[in-house]
Order: sequence, then structure tokens, then C-alpha cells
Amino acid sequence: WTKYTQTFHPLFGWFLAFHDSFTTSTSSEKVEKYRVNGSIGNGGQANIYLIQADDGRQLVLKVFKDKNQQKERIKNELSILRYNGHINIVRVIDYHDSLDSQTLAYISHPPTSPSPPGLFLELVQSGFGAKGGTLWDYLDMRGDGRGYILYQEMLEILYQIVKGIAFLHSKGVAHRDIKPENILISVSDEVGAVAKIADFGCACLDAMGKSRIGTFPFFAPELVLNSVVSSVAGSLPLSSTDCEYERDYDAMKFDVWSIGCLVLHTISHPSVEREKGKQAGKIDSETILKQLEMETTKEKLDGNAANDKLQFLRALKSMKGKTGKENFSQMRTVPYFRSALSDLRHIDEVEVDFFERVFEGNPDKRPSASDLLSFRLFDGVRERVESRIYSL
Repeated sequence: WTKYTQTFHPLFGWFLAFHDSFTTSTSSEKVEKYRVNGSIGNGGQANIYLIQADDGRQLVLKVFKDKNQQKERIKNELSILRYNGHINIVRVIDYHDSLDSQTLAYISHPPTSPSPPGLFLELVQSGFGAKGGTLWDYLDMRGDGRGYILYQEMLEILYQIVKGIAFLHSKGVAHRDIKPENILISVSDEVGAVAKIADFGCACLDAMGKSRIGTFPFFAPELVLNSVVSSVAGSLPLSSTDCEYERDYDAMKFDVWSIGCLVLHTISHPSVEREKGKQAGKIDSETILKQLEMETTKEKLDGNAANDKLQFLRALKSMKGKTGKENFSQMRTVPYFRSALSDLRHIDEVEVDFFERVFEGNPDKRPSASDLLSFRLFDGVRERVESRIYSL
């Protein structure tokens, strides 16, 4: 098994070089002593910190806020990460059931549990910032005075994401929260940009999903009840009153729909250069990020996010059972997709074919993640990515 190594680049700083699968942490990889260097991010279920182990490794510490309420979720995430190692999945290093008092003293956002558990993960850095970056960060940084990311380069990253999801599905695991914020980008001289799937808090080990999960606008129509609620309130992402279901759903086909949404929103990003001198659109990157939370076009129902959310749910409900062609056509009028599609001015037949297949309203007719790897969308990058990353 190839192990990860930390390397220092004069321009990029510290980053994790190429590594492959793993089984469980060895004694040399366990984290005994460490110090907290700062906060990376705060979420509803956990806070993320940058730490340095006593052996010099820089890692990420995920501190769960409530041990008792999240016991099964923590156990689930740890099990999935520990036994399903892959180059495109963020790597777990160690797990502490209870963090010590010295660590808690450094934490600026104390968890509700007096002795919370902590998950130690590899530090994935984009090559531009000291704290690493998500897919959105990577796109923004490339478009912020550093030039544009080539369309083929973006497809290489998307191919890796699909590859990672296909691997998870082959192991019986569905992610169920695929979105740009949960994709991290590592950059190294050896293999270039490597996509890593993160945050397995919504993942399930059963192919049939049984819980309400997802984030606007990346969840599939099979989660919406036939009688959609007449009004929707609350903030994004999805709340339990927004989305219900009448039966178990295929969680892996749910992932495929989410992949389609991810591809649509990334290739339409203004930092992606489809041809020399031709970007996806003219709007700035800050605006495109805000489109995931609030539609900015004049066609809004009455100018508030709640009505956009309701319109989106109604449209999604109507997509159940329809063909992918019908659904993709309808998306041009739906909040959260309307702007992305209007900015995707150079869409071609190969892309249309991809979207019409992944947005199939009947999950049974939707392709698998493994099927997506052979789609024409990736014909120009497949061989190069397989050789650069997976043949080492």
C-alpha cells in the first residue's frame, strides 16, 4: 500500500502527496500528542480544527458537538472512512472517543458534550491556502487573479469524484450529501489536482435510504412526497418538514442525481474556461456561490428564498417518473438551476446527453455511478486520469 507523505512546496506550502488505499491506522500513524493551531470551519454537527501532531504532521481534527445524540452517526462515519480507503476519499488517521481537557481549552467553540469525541483526518490543501480548500475554493482561487481553470481540467476533477463515488457504491456505501462543499482538492507536483470526497455524516451502509437528508439543490425527486407542503419556511439546507418520502429510496441512485447537479454547477462556474477566451458566463464568482442559497434573477416569485425553495420542491416533485430529457428541459425554469443553465452558454450535445441521462426521473432507469465513468463527457480525460492517478 502506498502511504501518504507531507511535502513542502515553496509556492504551495505544505500539502499531502499521493497516497492510496488503507485498511486501519498503524501504531505509527496514531495521534498521541498534538496541539490545536486554529479553527478551519464550524458546522451544525461538528467543528473542524487544524492541529499539529508531536511528530510534525499537520492534520484536521473534527470535533463532534454532542456525543450522545450523534453516537450512531459518529460510529457510521468512522466505519465508512476506516474500511473504505481510496485516493479520492479523505483519509482517517485516528479516532479519540474522548478529547482531553488540554484540547478543549484551545477550542473556541466548545461542544455541548463535556468530553466530545474527535476524528483525526488528513489535511487536504488546495495548494493556494494554508487551510486547504473545497471545490468552490479551488475554482475561486483559480479565477481570482490566477487565470482560469481549463474545461478539460475541470472534467478531470469531476471524473475523480465519480470514480470515488463508484468505489463507495461498490462497497455498499452511499454518500447522500454530494455537493461542492464536501469535495476537497489536493494539489501536488506528483499528480496535480486530486479530488477527495469528505463529510460522511449522511452516508449509509444500506443501499436503500430511510432518512430525510440532502442539501439544496443537490437532492433527488424521489425524496419529495406526492403532496408537497403548501408552504416552506426555514433556512437552507433541507429541513425535515421540507422533504418527505413514501417508501425507501435507492440511495445510490440518489447520489447519481446529486452528481448531475454537481457537474452542472461546476462546469457553469465563471472560472471554467470552455474554450480559449470563452468562460461559462460573465458573472463574478461571488455571485455564482450565492445562487446556491438565493436565486438572483428577476423571475423570482416575490423576492424571497422561501418561495424559491417551494417552487424548487414543486418542480422536483413533478420530475418523478419523467424522462431525463423532459427534466433537463424543465430545469431551465427552476430556481437553483435556471441561472446556472443560462450562464452555460456553450453547452454541447455531449453535455446534454449526460444531463438527460443522470436527471432521469425514474431511479430504476437512472445510470449507476460506475456507468457514468464510460459516458462520452469523460472521453477526452479518462485515459489521462487513469494513467496519472490510478495506475501508480
